[in-house]
Amino acid sequence: MQNIIINDVSYEVEDDVNILEACRKADIFIPSLCYHPLIGCTCNDESCSTSAFKNIEDENIIKSEINASGSICCNLCLIDIEFDGKHYITRSCNTIARTGMIIKTETPEVVRKRKLAIEALWARCPEVEILKELSKNLGVDEVPFSQGNNNCIQCGLCIAACRDIVMVDALSFSGEGINRKAALKEPINCIGCGYCYTVCPTGAINPEKIIMNKFRNLPGNKRLCRFAIMELIPFAFCSNSFRCFECEVDQRYRIFLPVHPVLIARASSNEKVAKYLRENH
Repeated sequence: MQNIIINDVSYEVEDDVNILEACRKADIFIPSLCYHPLIGCTCNDESCSTSAFKNIEDENIIKSEINASGSICCNLCLIDIEFDGKHYITRSCNTIARTGMIIKTETPEVVRKRKLAIEALWARCPEVEILKELSKNLGVDEVPFSQGNNNCIQCGLCIAACRDIVMVDALSFSGEGINRKAALKEPINCIGCGYCYTVCPTGAINPEKIIMNKFRNLPGNKRLCRFAIMELIPFAFCSNSFRCFECEVDQRYRIFLPVHPVLIARASSNEKVAKYLRENH
C-alpha cells in the first residue's frame, strides 16, 4: 500500500494505482478524456510515463503534439505534485501513486493549464457537448480560435480498445492536420461489436454510420450477425439489415449483461479483460 496526501487529506491506496484512479476512488474529480480504466492512458510516450516525471509546459499543451502511440494527450488531468524534494505539474492518468507524494488537484497553475488544454480541444471540436460542458466548468466561455469542426480529439481510445481489448485491430488514424481522425482500416476486418463507440469520449465513432454500413454491403453468405461473429450465439445470418437497435438479440444483451457483450466474449482469451471483470463486476 502507498500513503499519499491529496488536497491536504491522507489516503492509503493500493500499489500500482495511478493518481487519477486514486482520486476517483476518493471521489475527487479530475477531468480526463484520453483515459479508460480498462485501456489505461493512450499517451504512451516519455511525456506520459510511469517511470519518470516530466513537468508539462504550456508549449506541450498548446502544440497538441502526436505522441509515440499516434494519439494526442488531452492534458486535462494535470495535477500538482511534490515528491522526493521536487515539484511537478504532470498528468495524473499515468503517474503511479507513491508513498510521500503531496498532491493538489486545483491549484491556480493547474487550473490555468487545464484551461489551455480545453481551449485547444474545443477549438478543434466546437460542437462536441462534453467539451462545452468541461469548458464551462473550467471557466472558458467561448472558443478562442477555430481549427475546424471535427468530433475526433485523437485520443486513440477506440484504436487501443479494438486492438488490445477486442483483439481485432480494425481502426487507425486517417487524414492529416485538422482532418485527422480515427477510421476503419483497409481492408476492413471490423466485427461490428461497437465497443469503440462505448469508449469514445466525444461520440466521434458512430457504429450505425461507420460500421453497420460496411456489413450491409456484404454478400448474403457473409451477412453474419455480429453476436455470432463474437461467438456469443450460434452461427446465424442477420435478417434485419443490421438494424441492431431494432434487434431482439441486441436488446436482450443490452438489458441482461452488466458489461459490453464483447468483454464477455473476450474474457476467456484476454487476461486483461478477465481481470477487469473479476475486480469490477
